[in-house]
Amino acid sequence: MYGKPDSPKISAIGSQNVSISFAPPASADTSKLIIYLIKYRKAGETEWQSVPDTSSRSVTVNKLHSCTHYEITVAAKYQTGQFGPASDPLKVKTKCGKCLFKDGLH
Repeated sequence: MYGKPDSPKISAIGSQNVSISFAPPASADTSKLIIYLIKYRKAGETEWQSVPDTSSRSVTVNKLHSCTHYEITVAAKYQTGQFGPASDPLKVKTKCGKCLFKDGLH
């Protein structure tokens, strides 16, 4: 019943953030879409983090670690209160920035 959005596209990559954009699900009645849920996690981890729900189709995921691989997905929430399936994950690596600490940890 509810379509899956395409995988998000990268707009910009920083050392601690990734900006993405995405289209609504192809099969969705966009008049019934109310928000998008964007989730991300470090590659290989099982627990997802979320950014605040948004109605925008361009989002920046902040507070990431530099030089780290992440997966980002998008799901649409409808007026019924139900979420559609999440997109396939976008796989991205943040840029490698300067180390902030003497021991080399970021």
